[in-house]
Formats: sequence, C-alpha cells, structure tokens
Amino acid sequence: MNHSPQKTMRSDFSMGFYVVTLLILAVAVVVAFKYIPASRYVTFIGSGSSMEPTFFDGDELIVDTNVSPAIGDAVIFDCISCQGYTGDFALTKRIYKINSDGCYWLMGDNKKISYDSRVSGWLCPNKNIKVHGVVVDVKHKN
Repeated sequence: MNHSPQKTMRSDFSMGFYVVTLLILAVAVVVAFKYIPASRYVTFIGSGSSMEPTFFDGDELIVDTNVSPAIGDAVIFDCISCQGYTGDFALTKRIYKINSDGCYWLMGDNKKISYDSRVSGWLCPNKNIKVHGVVVDVKHKN
C-alpha cells in the first residue's frame, strides 16, 4: 500500500483580514443606499382634466425620474414661479417645444381648459419649474 500524506488547506488569512473585508463591505452598502436612489420610478395621482383624454382625474401616473424630457413627453412638475398657476401641487403637461436655453413650451392635451404656456410662457427647469420626471405609464382609475 502506498500511503501518501494528505494535503491540508492552510489559510494564510488572519482574523484581521476578515474584519477589514467585512467593514469595507458594510461601508459600501451604506454608501450605495445613501447615494443611489431607491427607485427611479415615482407614482403621482393625476388631478384635474387638463390632460384629458390621455390622463384623467385620479389616474396613477408612473414617472421616470432619471430620464431627460423630450418633445412630446408628458412631464410632472412643480411651479416655482409660474404666471397663471397658483397652489402647491404637481402639474402635468406635455412638452411641445424646447428652446435653445432648455426651457419648455408646455401644453395640456385638453387645450380648451388647460392653463399652460399659452398663459405662462416658456418654463425653465430649475428657474421657474422643478421637473419631477417623465410620465412613462398610466394606471387608469376605472
């Protein structure tokens, strides 16, 4: 019989190595949760009839907060200082034009009743509006 010595695995890592590795992983998880948004999608509840027949009062609007708005997109925004708008609530309008300064010409789909850029003029992100994002889906209430 040939008896060969059994090879044993020897760990060259000390307990300190494992502690440091665990600490690095813990810091990475904390940083990831603090600086990476929990979700790029936010739900807003539509209010009013300025976007009918596309969106109706009470519809759930799913908004992508991580996309740059383009012509034709419906956007959710807050007015910082908009002529013709009063109240502290989010609005939904569609982008019809974007000028060279990056400002939007926003209009409601229901043009007969919508207060939009025809009243307020050009609306500029971070100047007179705060854009939450682009509507990417809708769940109609009915």
